[in-house]
Amino acid sequence: FCKFYFQTVETADEFQEIRELIDRYTTLKTNKESLLEIQNQREDQLETLRRKREAFIQKTNNEILILNNRIGDLQHELERAEIEARRAENEWNFIQSTAAEKTLLLGNVILAVRNLQQLVVRQQKTEKEEEGPEVEDPIRRVRQQLDRVHMFIHDFTAITNEMRRFEQAKAKIG
Repeated sequence: FCKFYFQTVETADEFQEIRELIDRYTTLKTNKESLLEIQNQREDQLETLRRKREAFIQKTNNEILILNNRIGDLQHELERAEIEARRAENEWNFIQSTAAEKTLLLGNVILAVRNLQQLVVRQQKTEKEEEGPEVEDPIRRVRQQLDRVHMFIHDFTAITNEMRRFEQAKAKIG
């Protein structure tokens, strides 16, 4: 081993004595051990960072999944609300169209009652003053007109029945 040291000192220009070679070896060995220790520390740090990164990625993926599920739930809720809104709108349109039909029908009934009442007035040949005061409420006015028509029909039917009986009695006698 000493022979190797002597040969190395003789061939290498940078070492003059064996002690310099041994010091150089010791320094390199210490540096190597120090670098290996630093490398191990860096590898441990790298592994710790990898685990933290994986945990972060997993946590982030879980949060994304939860948020995507929430988005899906909200989209379903929105779809249900839109369906309910369309249903309510259709119902409202139906109510409006039905109300329009009923209003038209009611208008026709009121017009028919008024026409009948005017026929009754003409038939009875009564003056406007005899009809009584004009009622402000349209429902009461129609009811009043209907009552007048009803009374006319009732009286007319009674008169007609009386005339039939009179004709039948006359036919039996005569």
